[in-house]
Amino acid sequence: MSAPRLLPAQDWRAGTGRLDGKVMDAAGQPLSGASVKLELPGRGGISLRSDSKGKWAILGLTGGDWEVEVSADGYLSRRVTLSVTEQSRRPTLEVRLDRAATTAVSPEVADALASAEAAEREGRLAEARAEYENYRRGLAYLQLGRTEECRADLARVLELAPATPQGEMARKALAQVH
Repeated sequence: MSAPRLLPAQDWRAGTGRLDGKVMDAAGQPLSGASVKLELPGRGGISLRSDSKGKWAILGLTGGDWEVEVSADGYLSRRVTLSVTEQSRRPTLEVRLDRAATTAVSPEVADALASAEAAEREGRLAEARAEYENYRRGLAYLQLGRTEECRADLARVLELAPATPQGEMARKALAQVH
């Protein structure tokens, strides 16, 4: 029988420090429901959500250098480190998040992913895995302008499933890669 493993103490809430903030989009509009993760390295932390006005706050923090990560669906995350002291209050942390870039998926890629999902449901797991991996990676390479890698992944789909709808999709997608 092995000795029990000891977990680190969660003493990050033993102080009188405070942090508060406001999460906004790039135009300064509040972001409701944004995730705010606070961590005092080696000592633990907590996750909060911003309210309808984009505001959040927490009391009772131990002094130290806190890592704060702010994120919201559809936006790029931001991470900062803040020094918290128990003797004085920090100014409100205002974080503006930029929208994440969105990329359109071609109909061929959307059809291929739907086909991979169907293969997965039907228990053709090796085929589904190959389709997911190669199409997603191929699409990523195409968006990065790395056409050789894109071609290689689509060719792999053709090799694994040439006489399937997935193989036909790969053939069509390959014809569109410059």
